[in-house]
Amino acid sequence: MIKYEVYKNNLPEYYEMENAKIIDTQSKHISPNTPKGISKVFEDLSKKVNYKFCYMSVGYNFSIEYDRDYVKHIANQHVIRPVKFVVTKDGRIWADNTHTSLALIIKLGTKIKICDCPYYIVDFRKNIRVINTKVLPDKKEIIEKVVLNALKIQNRINEGWRPSKYSYTIGDLFFQGEYFSIIP
Repeated sequence: MIKYEVYKNNLPEYYEMENAKIIDTQSKHISPNTPKGISKVFEDLSKKVNYKFCYMSVGYNFSIEYDRDYVKHIANQHVIRPVKFVVTKDGRIWADNTHTSLALIIKLGTKIKICDCPYYIVDFRKNIRVINTKVLPDKKEIIEKVVLNALKIQNRINEGWRPSKYSYTIGDLFFQGEYFSIIP
């Protein structure tokens, strides 16, 4: 059983973090359009930890066009689901809902901050904390599932998946994946 602390609202020590631009947060996925030298590094790091979703258009998705259409669909929704941000022990902020993050940028622009959207944070820097849970159903099993899913990122980091010298942001994905081309 994993121990964690739950906070319905944000905490003052997170105010600076919540003012970070979404475009500057880390992305789990890279674009198929990423230059070959860079993409090879991320492919190798992903293989090292058996992570099959290095590229945006793999797994359940079939093409970058499919992803663009899905992101556009989310951006056109009246209600956008909350974005989970994961803070790893090394202090990096990861957007764990890639499609929704891209949709928010399309809908609200590249200057959108974490605090401008529905969000919650899972922080692994000290005791595990789940912050701003007011956007989640108030059920223990849901919070536990959120923590376990976020823990996958931290575990991959622990295994050498993304050393801090390698950064690939939501902004990199946004521009290299040409998501900016679907801005209305």
